[in-house]
Amino acid sequence: MQDRYEETDNSGAAIVCQHVAEKGCPILLAIRDEPIEPTDSGWQFLCGSDEHEDESKFQVWSVREVTEFEPSLNELVDLPAGSSISRVSAEAPWKIDESTS
Repeated sequence: MQDRYEETDNSGAAIVCQHVAEKGCPILLAIRDEPIEPTDSGWQFLCGSDEHEDESKFQVWSVREVTEFEPSLNELVDLPAGSSISRVSAEAPWKIDESTS
């Protein structure tokens, strides 16, 4: 995959939803926007819940911390800005949203 995608600096910052950060819920949705700062990876890692979350309680983790929490993301963090990936459960494989990559 490294030929296709630009290599990500795993020390970059990522947004992690409250359910993942505080409750240990699995990451089921990840969206990569254009980074707004040099230290920003552009990634948001979410639980995918329909339950309304307080965005002020989202946390900033490094991409390395996220991949330590969820190793299955290691091969996907190099996806370009505009990418979206999801899965239906912690045991399910990741699906890349083809309309965004």
